[in-house]
Amino acid sequence: MKILVTGGAGYLGSVLIPKLLVRRHAVRVLDVGYFGMGHLRNHQPPVEMLRDDLRRVLSDDGFADQLLDGVDCVIHLAAISNDPSAELQPELTSEVNFQATCALADAARRRGIRFIFSSSCSVYGASENIIDENGETAPLTVYAVSKVEAEQYLESIADARWSPIILRNGTLFGYSPRMRFDLVVNIFSLHSTLYNEIRIFGAGDHWRPFLHVGDCARAFIHFAELPKPRYVRYNIANENLRVVDVARLFRG
Repeated sequence: MKILVTGGAGYLGSVLIPKLLVRRHAVRVLDVGYFGMGHLRNHQPPVEMLRDDLRRVLSDDGFADQLLDGVDCVIHLAAISNDPSAELQPELTSEVNFQATCALADAARRRGIRFIFSSSCSVYGASENIIDENGETAPLTVYAVSKVEAEQYLESIADARWSPIILRNGTLFGYSPRMRFDLVVNIFSLHSTLYNEIRIFGAGDHWRPFLHVGDCARAFIHFAELPKPRYVRYNIANENLRVVDVARLFRG
């Protein structure tokens, strides 16, 4: 298949792309490139790279044609992807995470192209109960709201001919060529290495579903290759842990 990966130069995309290439998929990457794209240039076979702003799909139909030309599947990772950044400019977050997602999905739907959307476990907000994919969403942040709004739109345009796949990822961790140190396990790893200490803000007794970035990448590949997915929404996680329990793992 030929697969468009939006945000492909980011934390998850940088792990996903070599796995796609090993499985003999052709890969086109769209990324705004704020943190560089050079680490993708040495892959073999080569990756087709487009350094541009996803928001162009909101006003430029020709850009959508360029992105989707010859594409069989879209893996849509591009987003303002953490809470502080999203809160800084809510309007920008809405444009990127919601409006541009809708426009790209519309273009994929018109062409019958499979569309896999990277959502988040944060859409559930805070809950005392175990929640499955049918549980109510209760987003608490601008970022989470943007993901819920995008999900709702994707489901509203689904029909018997075309249906998106929504993956609600757990809190990622693990090494990537494009590292993020704003994620719980990764920031604990950084601080324990540099300072021989870690810090927990609050009691640390809240639960989170954790997922290794490599396992998350494999989940996206699974659904890209799956002939007929049974459902629209999937929770993608490995283990529920309290933050304080994660911290104890670093004491060893």
